[in-house]
Amino acid sequence: PQKELGLDFIFYGTSEPSNTYRTFQNLNNPSKIIHQHKNMKDQIQGVPCECHPYATECKLPQSPMVGIFGAPCNPFSIKRAKRFQDGNVKSHELAYVAMDDTIEWLLTFHPITAFKEQVRGFNMPESSGSTETPMNTLLVSE
Repeated sequence: PQKELGLDFIFYGTSEPSNTYRTFQNLNNPSKIIHQHKNMKDQIQGVPCECHPYATECKLPQSPMVGIFGAPCNPFSIKRAKRFQDGNVKSHELAYVAMDDTIEWLLTFHPITAFKEQVRGFNMPESSGSTETPMNTLLVSE
């Protein structure tokens, strides 16, 4: 297993839509990733992953020790030109990954603990005249 901060660990599963970043993950963690899915939905459903393309399924263990999420930054980043245009956050094609898929993953696997990293802007109003933030939406979804 990898050893960071004096802790042994392996990656039971990753999910990353970018082929370039999946390659980066593998180069930095040679033979440490058990299952590598292209997205969280595939990981949740246990479909065959890139590490086992000919398998009938690739399921993560129930109750992993830790779930770590770094959802796409694009919908929420204050550096994105359209971030504060009304309706743009909810309509962004990657916004669902931060909300729906994260919640579904947590409800499916019940990790002992979980960490979610997000950019500044995640806790800012979705549009002018609104008090709703992406963070509020995530917290009240379930």
